[in-house]
Amino acid sequence: MKNKKASKPTDAAAAEREVVVHGPTLFMREKESRNAFLRREFLTLPGSIETSFVLAVVADSGNGRSVGGWNGVVIGDSMRIICLEFSLRTPEARKVALYKIKTLLQTLARFRDALVLEATEIENAGEEEGQ
Repeated sequence: MKNKKASKPTDAAAAEREVVVHGPTLFMREKESRNAFLRREFLTLPGSIETSFVLAVVADSGNGRSVGGWNGVVIGDSMRIICLEFSLRTPEARKVALYKIKTLLQTLARFRDALVLEATEIENAGEEEGQ
């Protein structure tokens, strides 16, 4: 059995960033690192053994000349990972991407408000029981 050497990709599509999710691990590979925005935040308190995180990436378009980069949000919570893509390749895709992020942020803001309210009510109920 002969060993096959891995050939180098030569086409433009192969040069784009590739996001690979393997179990609880996220790998990002790309030929060149060009991001307009790249941010990873851990969603746990310092010292916690939890592995929750959010990773947000917006590819640099080179002043609008390149629309092929990967734009997305990756959210990991222990063993669960979700990747949301926000394509900017076509006018319709850009419209959908902007609507998607607007709706997501509005929903998360409402979720935060409801969570804060419920946490406050639970804390207050606990104080009343202690009196």
